[in-house]
Order: sequence, then structure tokens, then C-alpha cells
Amino acid sequence: MFYPRLAVTGILKNKKTYFPYILTCVGMIMMYYIITFLSAEESISLLRGGPQIQTLLNIGRGVLALFSVIFLFYTNSFLIKNRKREFGLYNILGMDKKNIGSIMVWETVIIFLISLIAGILCGMLFSKFAQLAIINFMKEEPTGKFSVSPSMITSTFLIYAAAFALILLNGLRQIHLSNPIDLLHSTNQGEKQPRANYITAILGITALAGGYYMANTIENLMMALNYFFIAVILVIIGTYLLFISGSVAILKMLRRKKSYYYKSNHFIAVSSMVFRMKRSGAGLASICILSTAVLVMISSTSSLFIGSEDALQTLHPKDIVIDADSIENKYIDEIQKNTNSILQNYNLSPINENEYRSLDVTGYKTGSKVSFDQSIIDSDDFNMNNLAMLCIIPLEDYNKYTNESKTLEKNEIMIYCENSSYKYDTFELENINNFEVKEKLSKFPFKNMSAMISVVSRMWVIVPDMDVLNNIYQLQLEQYGDQASDLTYYYGFDIDCDDNTQIAVYNELQERNSGLGIKTDCISFVNKRADYYGMHGGLFFLGIFLGIICIAATVLIMYYKQITEGYEDRNRFEIMQKVGMTKGEIKKSIHSQMLTVFLLPLIGSAINIIAAFNIIKYLLNMFGLFNTPLFIASSAISFIVFAVFYIVMYIITSRAYYKIVCENN
Repeated sequence: MFYPRLAVTGILKNKKTYFPYILTCVGMIMMYYIITFLSAEESISLLRGGPQIQTLLNIGRGVLALFSVIFLFYTNSFLIKNRKREFGLYNILGMDKKNIGSIMVWETVIIFLISLIAGILCGMLFSKFAQLAIINFMKEEPTGKFSVSPSMITSTFLIYAAAFALILLNGLRQIHLSNPIDLLHSTNQGEKQPRANYITAILGITALAGGYYMANTIENLMMALNYFFIAVILVIIGTYLLFISGSVAILKMLRRKKSYYYKSNHFIAVSSMVFRMKRSGAGLASICILSTAVLVMISSTSSLFIGSEDALQTLHPKDIVIDADSIENKYIDEIQKNTNSILQNYNLSPINENEYRSLDVTGYKTGSKVSFDQSIIDSDDFNMNNLAMLCIIPLEDYNKYTNESKTLEKNEIMIYCENSSYKYDTFELENINNFEVKEKLSKFPFKNMSAMISVVSRMWVIVPDMDVLNNIYQLQLEQYGDQASDLTYYYGFDIDCDDNTQIAVYNELQERNSGLGIKTDCISFVNKRADYYGMHGGLFFLGIFLGIICIAATVLIMYYKQITEGYEDRNRFEIMQKVGMTKGEIKKSIHSQMLTVFLLPLIGSAINIIAAFNIIKYLLNMFGLFNTPLFIASSAISFIVFAVFYIVMYIITSRAYYKIVCENN
């Protein structure tokens, strides 16, 4: 029992660093258990939209497991650093590295068992609350009973047993490679003054500027998907390089400014930060990146959830929609006949009817010219950003839909472009005709089409008549062959009934139209609502979950950074007090240092979220959210709430630092 007793004593003596670490381990295990429970819970899978949300939760479970291993590995390094002096003393008193390793094994086992038991128990306790919360997000009624699955406990045990095993092996490696003198003096080892590496700082600025430029020159969803991860990597690299090298350069500039540097509250803070910024810069960059991740996750997922109804109304303005891959009159007549027959059975009639014919086809756009040439797409010069989705509608249907009486000559069109205005006065379809652009529409009345989710840029073209539309159809049919688009018929209407009746009508329409001999698709607003709330509710829940994890990581990095530097600075401030520095002056110096250091990540995260606005806006379009003011408001509120929380944590950690520095002085 000798080694277990030493392990327990070591944990209790270092409770300021170990207790937050244990609480973090408990929290990580609890959240992993909850997300595992929700991803496998049968009552959620049976809900409308349940399978989508469980797919998202399974993805989140993998992300959480990976993040947990990396983060616990990172925070444990702080504990090892603070214990090295103690282990060095054990070594000098006669313990060999094998004995010290035994103590570390017992410490790891004790912390793992406490964390696992407490984490799983808390997970069991809060999993039902999480289940009720996610069902509420999905706008469904609670179902099912509380359950505990051995497979969930086994999965949690295996993931975190592996994580703690890696942490233990890393600690044993560090002890094995160290000698007693190094261990004994590890906490007192100073750092050499780092050079202000202007080349690295310039590289950081370049990477950051490149990421920002890429994010703000995105023009469509395809570009957003192609460049998102590249932009993220550039911003992460730029942030780390700038915090590590750029911060040293700024501090040295401040030191050369005598009017600022030679003040008691700035002198100690700046000189101290210059020496440790090479190491602290990485920690501050991590805080900045984690803060940005929190803001992006919370603002985007809350926007999606709050804007679900708005997105539904935009994408699905009608209660029932029927899409058919044919515009032949016999099929159109049959669809309308089936619809009227089914509605009469329920004593209903269609309200706010809309119908039109269209051709949705992808072309390759260069200037005012659009080509359907397959060889261009297969060539080495092909540029994905030049692809455009053309939605072509005859004037007759446009006028009928909008109750207008616009006219077009044979060589004229009207055009509408998403997110930009059409720059040319002509529109050329290769091998067909050069059209004069009679009118550039400022808005598009076809709500379901204007909100269509497409990864490429979109153009809506109103052509004079069906002859022109058929000519375009034949051209793309010759070029694309089996991959060609069909002429489609859209028929949408509202019905005055409850949700269950709407679903019954939808099911009968789906069944009746399936026997027409053409491909038809029926869409119900009520069914889509369940899918949307399932998807968006799942994303919101996952965003909150991962946001909490990132906040916990941010807090712990801030806390350990302050604790570690507090113990390092205690002797220095003791000397400064002996030569005449008062406690008030010490407090001012600490405040100056903390304010300078901890405001930088908050400011950096604000700049990052502003720079990322454009690319995130396009990614949200992919989920059906086109309400930009809502996203702006959500981002602003998220930042304000996070900033308040961040400042509170700054006050708490600066007090902890002050107490350590002034201890025994």
C-alpha cells in the first residue's frame, strides 16, 4: 500500500491543479456517455427526423472522443511539469525511476477510476434530461423509458482507458529521459529571451490574410465547400505564428518605448512576458482558436434552429408540392385529376395553386456565354467555379405565376442571378442563339426555386415560349446523353386541414402518382418540418455540446497557464518586494499583464468570426438558412455572452495568480 498512499498524498497536496483536471475528466466522460446514449436510443430513432439526428450525434461522438484524447493529453502536461520537482526529490532520496513510475501508475489508475465512475453516474443521471431536451428541440412528444445499456458503458470505458494509457506512457517517457537534477530544478528553469522573428511574424500575417481573403471572395456554395478547410488551416497556422512570433516583436517594441515601459505596472509585466511568450504564445493561440470555434458553433447552430420555420417557409412555401419529370399534357391532366379526387375524399379543395414548367440544367459559364459541351467539363482547363445552374422557364408560365403581362421577342430574355447582378446585355447559349437581355430582375417570385439549395451559382432565365425551351432541352440532351436533365412540371397548393390529414393526403398522392409511368415526387410541408427540426435540432444540440467542451478547454488552459506562471513568478515578485515593491504595485503589474495577455485571444476570435462571416453564410445556405440578419444577430449575441463569460474567467484566474504570487510574501 506504499505506492497507492504516496499517489493519494501527491494528488491531495497538488489539489489546486489536480481537482480541476479530475473535474474535466468527469465532464468529458459524462458528455461522451450522454452522446453515446442519445445516438443509440431507440425512442429517438422512431421519431420523425430521428435517424438524421442520430447520424449527427454519431459524428459528434467521434469528434468528442478525438478531442478528449488530445485535450486530456495536453492538460496532463501541466500536471507533470508541476510534479517534476517532487519526483526529482524522490529520486535523490533513493527512489529509482521504476519506483517513481509505480507512483505515476497508481495516480493514473486512481484518477481514471474516480473520473470513470463519477462520469458514468453523472451521464446516467443527465442522459434522460438530454433526451427530453433533444425531443423538445425536435418539437416532438416525449416517449420511451429510462434505459442503461452495458455496451454504452463498455464503449466509454474503452475510449477513456486508451486515453489514460497514452497519458501514462507519455509521463513515464518524460521521467525515463530526465535526470534527478533536471527534475529537481525543472520549475525554476528560465527561458532564454526569444528573438523577434520577423520572418515568422510576416508568414503568420500572410497566412492569416490568405485565409481571410479566401473566406471573403467566396461567391457560391461550391467555392465555400472547396475552400473552407483550406481557409481554416491557414487561419490556424497564421494565428499560432502571429501569437508566438508577432507577440514577441510587439512586446519588444513596447520595451523600446520608454514612456510606457518604465512604469512599475508595465515594467514587470512586459519583461516577464517577453521571456515566456514563445511558450505562452501557443497557449494564447489555442485559447483564440477554441474561442473562435465556440462562437462559430453556437452562432451558426442557434441560427439554424431559430430559423428552422423561416427556412421551411422559404424552401417549401406550399403545403403539398408535386414534381413530375414530364411536361406532356396527358401526365399533367392525370396529376391534377388524382389530386382533385383525393382532396374530395377529405372534403378539401386546393388553395393558392401554382404551376409551371421548367428545365434545370447545369452549364459552363464564361462571361455572357453558356455551353453544354461535355468536353469542357472533362478537360484540364475545367474550373468548377464556372459551373452554373440554369433554371429556364417559359414566359407564359412566368406571367401566369406572377399575374403579370410581360412580353418578349424571339431573341429576348429576362434574367435573375443569385447574390449578384447580371453584368452583360446579351446572353449566349452555344449553338442556339444570342439573346438580348430585356430585363434584369431584381427579385425572383418563384419562392421554392429562388431558395433552391445548389452548390454552384444559379441563374433564372425567362425565355419567350416553349419552342425556345424545347430547343435548349434538345441541345443539352445531345451533349449530356444519359446525364441530361428532364423537362419538369411543378404543381403546388395549400390545404386547410390538420397535420395528420395533410400526411394522409400526401401518402395517397404519392401512391396514386407512382403508377403514372413517369418519375414523380410529392413533398409535404409537415413531413419536411419533422426533417428540418430533426436536422437543425440535432445540429443545435451538438453545437451546444461541443461548445461546452471547447469552453471547458478554454477555461482549463487559462487556469493552468495562470497557476503554472504564478508558481514561476512567485520568487521573482518576492525579490521585487524585498527591494521596495508594494503589494498594490504588484497587483497593478499583474492586472497589466493579465489584461494585455487575455484580451488578445478575445480580440483575435472577434476578428476571426467577422472574417469568416461570408463563408459561413454560404455553408448555412446548404442547410436551407437564407436569413442573413438572423445569423448576424445570433453571432453578435453569442459574442457578447461569451465575452462576459471570458472576462469573468479572466478576473477569477488573475486572482488565483495573485494569491500564488503573494503567498508567504
